[in-house]
Amino acid sequence: MADITPNSPVAIIDKTHGFLNTGNIIENYRVNRAIYSQVPNPAGSGAGASVTITVDFGGLTVKTPYSVFITPDQACFCHVTARTATGFSVILTPTASGNTLAAGLIDIDVTFLA
Repeated sequence: MADITPNSPVAIIDKTHGFLNTGNIIENYRVNRAIYSQVPNPAGSGAGASVTITVDFGGLTVKTPYSVFITPDQACFCHVTARTATGFSVILTPTASGNTLAAGLIDIDVTFLA
């Protein structure tokens, strides 16, 4: 398992009035993004083995729920687990049980309300 911390600052990308999907009005909400670029992922230990990358917000506490978008540099399934206000885990799984994940890079984009 690899642990990472942010390699770029959290940036405020929007400050506006708006609606959430529930239809409730939210006044002056801000959408923040934490971007982790070119995060190394280790190679899988063998055919069909998943790789877990633990992401720590580096002392930042993020409001939950938040969205995580993952872009790997190889064909694999990606999902997020253990989501908390201080971090989460990304699991990469080969697309077929006979495939082995190569060491590579992933980009992670976290979006959350401030």
